Amino acid sequence: MREVVVTGGGTGIGYTIAAGFVALGDRVTVTGRRANVLAEAAARLGAAHVSFNAADTVLFLASEGARHLTGQVLHVNGGAYLGR
Repeated sequence: MREVVVTGGGTGIGYTIAAGFVALGDRVTVTGRRANVLAEAAARLGAAHVSFNAADTVLFLASEGARHLTGQVLHVNGGAYLGR
């Protein structure tokens, strides 16, 4: 069993990808910005959910600070960095 995080996993392509990982027996967490949508999707999938902006996560994962992480699967489904 793998640990899988799918950003944008509450709807559309992200949801479908998350469902595929669940079907393979993986432990899935779906993320996105709309907590209510994520909660409903996670309940249908039997997955965990966390609401946040994935663009911030992608920037962290690309940084030197993330080099020690050993996550198995991160599927980034869209997201945009608009600057701050």
